[in-house]
Amino acid sequence: MNEQLRLGAYMLTAFGVVLLLASVFADPLALGEPGTSFGWKQILGSALGLVLATLGVVLLRKPDAQDERE
Repeated sequence: MNEQLRLGAYMLTAFGVVLLLASVFADPLALGEPGTSFGWKQILGSALGLVLATLGVVLLRKPDAQDERE
């Protein structure tokens, strides 16, 4: 895996984790409207963050084609 793709995968994973944590903990962090419950925007952000973080990890774990030949 070339270095640019590896850096992109790390950034995708980090962004996904940050989005997931910010969505799940939006109410305690005072990011949402006070007095509301876990809403659809938090569910959507959590799901999207989980998908992005998982995609980044999958890209990082993908074996390098050059390593397979050796």
